[in-house]
Amino acid sequence: MTSRQKSCVPCAKSKRRCQPQTPKCPRCARQGLSCYYKNAPVRDISQTHARRGEDGISQLSSDDISHSVDFGSGILISNEATSPGAWSRAIAGRLDASPLRETCQRLCREIRVPGFHPACPVQKAIDKRPLDKLTRNIMSWPGKFVQKLEAPFIHPSLQHAPSLPPPLEGAFSACATYVSRTEDTKDIVMNIIERKVTQLISLDLSSLSIEAHLASLQAFLILHIIQLWDGDVRQRAQAELHSYTLESWALVLHMRVTEDSQKEDAALTWDRWIMLESARRTALMTLLAQGIFEMHKYGVCSYVPNMAVMPFTTLDGPWNAHTQNDWTKEVECLEEAAMANYYEYANTWKTSAVPSAPSAFGKLLLIPCLACTPRHTLPPLGIDLLE
Repeated sequence: MTSRQKSCVPCAKSKRRCQPQTPKCPRCARQGLSCYYKNAPVRDISQTHARRGEDGISQLSSDDISHSVDFGSGILISNEATSPGAWSRAIAGRLDASPLRETCQRLCREIRVPGFHPACPVQKAIDKRPLDKLTRNIMSWPGKFVQKLEAPFIHPSLQHAPSLPPPLEGAFSACATYVSRTEDTKDIVMNIIERKVTQLISLDLSSLSIEAHLASLQAFLILHIIQLWDGDVRQRAQAELHSYTLESWALVLHMRVTEDSQKEDAALTWDRWIMLESARRTALMTLLAQGIFEMHKYGVCSYVPNMAVMPFTTLDGPWNAHTQNDWTKEVECLEEAAMANYYEYANTWKTSAVPSAPSAFGKLLLIPCLACTPRHTLPPLGIDLLE
């Protein structure tokens, strides 16, 4: 009897969302799994790279490209990808056409876990103490957001804003009900969060400004954390299904911000810098949060290659500036080295004989390195990243 199951067998067994493609779906391609379907014979592993780029990112076929339009930076989007989910999937699937690809091709082959030099072998033993520390930190974000409007990716200036952007306002109200939940109201609260997430993923990112895209991703991430780490079986399953959408939102935001930051005719004002840096940190924290969950579940992290090329400001000064004058002074003192991507930052710290104290944000990024890097290879530390 012919099966009606459309998902491939590995995705179905893992109860993960599948995007049916031949010879290999994107998830199986990322994880190096043998991808096959109930109505088709098992394919030889050697044949499964036909539609993969060297970096493991799934690509659209020539038929898909023939009905496409240009969305800046050479990114091609199918005219048939009219739904918001299809749009973001098409963007993520065409990363090979973006400026990110050239760097990604090298790093995706070399990097497997944070902080690893390409010459180092992949370590199979993971130290759970740093992972548990970072997990507790991630799980505290929804509570800190509703109590202090505080998160590693939300700029402090938001605390003094007259109102929140609509997506964050919705997330704030949902988090407020979450923080005050009881055993009797927990189901109602989780249903509210579920509806808020549904509203977010129905957005058409192609029609949003970078600022609106940023606020939507921040709201999505905060609610996703609740569903993923503190939801029941159904909520967690939904969150895992939404993981690909969340990841694609982060990658698209990263590309949009990279393109915007390279505009020579746009002056770097305080407001613009806050937007750009918030977007960089939000994209990084989105992939980090998902990667930590994946490391708990599978013992590996497939998000690192994309995280590796994402830049951020490595010093606290500009981010913590309270006024525009303070920010101007901090920026004037910055050197080019103050901006680095995750790969550069982690490996510079790891190979330094006397590593400097990391910024608060940099510290979060370095904690996974402790989980994956053999202790005897670390430099003598004058600081405790797990404090």
